[in-house]
Amino acid sequence: MKKNIVFLLILIPIIWISCDGMGHPTIDFRKVENLMPQHPDSALMLLEQIENKENLPRKDKAHYYLLLTEAKDKNYIPHTSDSLIAIATDYYEKTEYVNRKAKAWYYKGRINQDLGHPLKAQEYYLKALRDEEQVTDYALLGRINNSIGMLYTYQTVYEKALPFQKRAVENFRMLKDSMGQIFALRDLGRTFSMLGYKDSAIMSNQVAISLMGKEILPSVYTELADLYVSRQQIGEAYELLHIALRNMAKPQAKYPTYLVLGELFQQCGQIDSARVYLQACADSAPLPKTRAGGLFQLKEIAFTQKQWELAASLSHRYESLRDSIEKEMQAESIRNVQAFYSYNDIERDLWEARLYASQQKFFYTLSIIGCLVLLVGSIFTFIRYRQERKKALRRLKDNEKQILKKEREIKDLSYVRDSLAHDIQEYKIKEQQLAQENEKQLKETSEQLELKRKQLEKLSRIKESRERDISILKTENSNLRNQEETRKEKLAQLQVGRLYDKFRSPISWTPTNDDWNKLFVTVEACFPNFAIDLQKSVPLNESEKKICYLIKIGVKPGAIAILLNLGNASIYRKRLYEKLTGKKGNAKDLDRYISNL
Repeated sequence: MKKNIVFLLILIPIIWISCDGMGHPTIDFRKVENLMPQHPDSALMLLEQIENKENLPRKDKAHYYLLLTEAKDKNYIPHTSDSLIAIATDYYEKTEYVNRKAKAWYYKGRINQDLGHPLKAQEYYLKALRDEEQVTDYALLGRINNSIGMLYTYQTVYEKALPFQKRAVENFRMLKDSMGQIFALRDLGRTFSMLGYKDSAIMSNQVAISLMGKEILPSVYTELADLYVSRQQIGEAYELLHIALRNMAKPQAKYPTYLVLGELFQQCGQIDSARVYLQACADSAPLPKTRAGGLFQLKEIAFTQKQWELAASLSHRYESLRDSIEKEMQAESIRNVQAFYSYNDIERDLWEARLYASQQKFFYTLSIIGCLVLLVGSIFTFIRYRQERKKALRRLKDNEKQILKKEREIKDLSYVRDSLAHDIQEYKIKEQQLAQENEKQLKETSEQLELKRKQLEKLSRIKESRERDISILKTENSNLRNQEETRKEKLAQLQVGRLYDKFRSPISWTPTNDDWNKLFVTVEACFPNFAIDLQKSVPLNESEKKICYLIKIGVKPGAIAILLNLGNASIYRKRLYEKLTGKKGNAKDLDRYISNL
């Protein structure tokens, strides 16, 4: 009995694995995806040929129903339910396939929008944008943003539609999809026009026209012409309307162009031509708004020409048509308001999440920039420190060479002194030997001895002077070392301090008098004789003094211009150099002069 139970426990997983794996047909979805953009009918045919769809693994089943929904949508097959695409959204919601997840939610929104559920459609569109930063399918992002923008325009909330339509244009631009940009720019232009931004609407339609190749979209030309007519740019408007009519594919699409053309002729005073086009709109236009527009313009012409009976008849027809349009719009508006009422919270949550992500991204970017600025500042400070150190070492070596030279001179003088002492001794011996000689020889010898003695005294004084010079040089060298160490410490404290950074990068900061005084004190602590040498030649005003101190700590000319509100810091530096030195020069000559003080 136990053996049978163990056998069954082993057999059941094997049977389950076999049913789950070997019974599934292998499907090449890549071929379907490659056909989808250009040949959606062929892609749909391949998908419908797949058998045993219910036996597919969950992953393949979700992929299949996603592609099937996309193919039906691209073939304009009406949707009847969102149950199939729900299989895809339920699966991809728990996975990391961000592109497929966004596409599944998008098509679920499309289906609900077609079924008359704008509330659910907006929810699903917003869910499709949750991972917008990670989605790489810009065509999909463009369609999602454009669909949300259209939902807002349907409920006349144009200011909310604007950012989504702008993002749709940017998505299609990233994809380099000219036709996608054209449609998105046309919709964006309509929104700008409804908000009263005529210049932006004109620019949007102009950009859309510039992107057109051989495929011309007449509605864009018509809408731009309408904007030109409102600006009294009759010539440009007429040319655009002529292009729109010449490229009209469907006869029913010509009536909005006729309406604009009638308004154009009305403004030009060509009443007969205006009536021809406006009457065609009033009698044959398929859209009620276009018929109403034609009747309104004909009524205005009749009033202008004092044709009162005709004006009354046209006014009655216009009012009746307008009332029916308003009733339909009012009913649609009520339905839209009821449908969209509860979705402000969903949209707010999405925007808050995006704002938080944007703030985090900005914080990280700002931190990186700060670190880079600090690193660059440290590098420049280190380079300047190395240069100053090299100068100090060079001066130290020069002083050591002078000491060696003086020591050699002292040695030579000592040798000369010893030689003279030896000569004196010899002269003394000779003096003793020649003591008995005549007075003339004694006198000559005495004079020579006196001369040698004076030379010896002179050399002794020279030696003492050289020894004093050596002592002074050694003391100066020691002082230089101490000053160098003190200057290094103070310079390091200055460069680490926040005041130094503010003067080096004065963006959105204005120094106070206290800041300037701190700068003067700190620089004079590092370079004690700087202020004395600076004021030695000519007196300086406050701005010139500030320029000199800023140059001394290495502040760049652009930052000096910002700190002192100077138009061109180079001109002030050139003039200041000529004032200090009395010589012709440029701004860099002043930098070198200040650096050497």
